[in-house]
Amino acid sequence: MAQHHGRDLRKGRVSIPGQIYLITTVTNNRKPIFNNFNNARFVVNSLRHVEQARQIQSLCFVIMPDYLHWLFSLGDTSHLTQVVADVKRRSAYRINELNRTP
Repeated sequence: MAQHHGRDLRKGRVSIPGQIYLITTVTNNRKPIFNNFNNARFVVNSLRHVEQARQIQSLCFVIMPDYLHWLFSLGDTSHLTQVVADVKRRSAYRINELNRTP
């Protein structure tokens, strides 16, 4: 059975201002880290941050134990890959910070 990679889905994808995008992203090894309320909250806060920075307009999102579905309209000067990377980076940093053992 052939393995598919997320990067294959991104081939040919372009950033179009005002375009509506549906993004699905999964956790590493599909570990259910969003079962933890605080972890899921960090994702919500990251989504809010990019919206407040006027990079996107969120239409809706669903956070499940091991993935995120997110529907949004891209801002005038934003790039799709950067917006998604910002959300992942911000939420991962906070989740890793919270779950770090001293």
